[in-house]
Amino acid sequence: MASYPCLVSVISDAHVIETGQLPAIHEDPFDRLLIAQARMEGLMAVSADAHWPAYDLHLHRA
Repeated sequence: MASYPCLVSVISDAHVIETGQLPAIHEDPFDRLLIAQARMEGLMAVSADAHWPAYDLHLHRA
C-alpha cells in the first residue's frame, strides 16, 4: 500500500444522507454509499458493477 498513492476517506453523516437522495438504480446499500461518497468528494470510483455507470460520477470501469 505504501508504494501506491491513496486516500483514506471517512464516511460522514452527509455521505449517508446523500445515499438516500440517489436514484433507486442500485439496491446494494454499501455500493450506494460508495457512490454517494465519490460524488460528494469528487473522487474517481473504480467498479465493474453494471449499475454504477447509471450514476453521475467519475467512474473507471474495472
